[in-house]
Amino acid sequence: MSVPSFKAGHCPADEKCTRRDKCLRIHNTTLEDGAHLLVDRQCAVDTRAAALDRRHYTCCPEPGNVLPKSCGQAPASYRMAYGTVARPNVYPWMAMLMYENRRLATLTNNCSGSLINKRYVLTAAHCVVKPISVHPDLVLRRVRLGEHDITTNPDCDFRGNCAAPFVEIGIEYFNVHEKFSNTSSLESDIALVRLQTPVRYTREIQPICVPRDPIPLHKSGLEIAGWGAMTHGIYSQVLLRNTVFENKYYCQNMMPFFHNESQICAVGPNGEDSCEGDSGGPLMITLNIQYQEHVYLAGIISYGSENCGDKKPGVYTKTGAFFSWIRANLKP
Repeated sequence: MSVPSFKAGHCPADEKCTRRDKCLRIHNTTLEDGAHLLVDRQCAVDTRAAALDRRHYTCCPEPGNVLPKSCGQAPASYRMAYGTVARPNVYPWMAMLMYENRRLATLTNNCSGSLINKRYVLTAAHCVVKPISVHPDLVLRRVRLGEHDITTNPDCDFRGNCAAPFVEIGIEYFNVHEKFSNTSSLESDIALVRLQTPVRYTREIQPICVPRDPIPLHKSGLEIAGWGAMTHGIYSQVLLRNTVFENKYYCQNMMPFFHNESQICAVGPNGEDSCEGDSGGPLMITLNIQYQEHVYLAGIISYGSENCGDKKPGVYTKTGAFFSWIRANLKP
């Protein structure tokens, strides 16, 4: 049996050096969506093999139906307790959903999501189903990862330290929860977006932890983030964040369509909330597990008041209530 004759690089711990034709997750990569990644992933070459697919060995990622053991790890030094503008890549699982405007032939961001493994982004169903949040002229095409300030690439801090450039990957397909209905309650507002090619984890791109059950949130500080509209209605150019707290009693008393079993009600101490364009983004909680902090996706931004900043709570899809659905719809 032929063996690789030289090493071109080492694979990360979560990837395995495999002959390219045996790694279907990479073998089927299209030219548009990351053929250059084949070179970056090359780990060995067998010069005795005639066929290219048998000659080249690639760092083969885990299948798409595997949730990572290591997750929810953000740079601790970048954590912020309060403020509006997030530090670059403090939430490395943030995904910007990019839509093609067929009328203007441009790409625009309209929703967010959270990277949960190398192949899937979790978002709100109304971000992919028309016409709730998606304008008829818009078609979801790509996912951008490792983004912070949409006016610069790469993103750099005031000291001149720069992150890696963002990564854009095409959409293979998306799955919407079968019970989602286009009503005012937006029940089961959850969807999985499958990336056309597996992403590689870096300092700027990491998965968030997915809870197996709903997480008790009473009195816990929760974080939200997104590139949505600010108080004057213009979308933010940089990733914004806020701290909110659960307030389920308000929603139970004031919102007739609120479902505590599958939704979370939350608002900031001064009325902070998500806004238009933040949909699909994460509601995050930091848990200390075995003396190490991990960030979990407690919820998904679903809907709120039509008037951003009016100090009314927002409603979030309770991720833990849908864990079985998530696992069932992750494909290799």
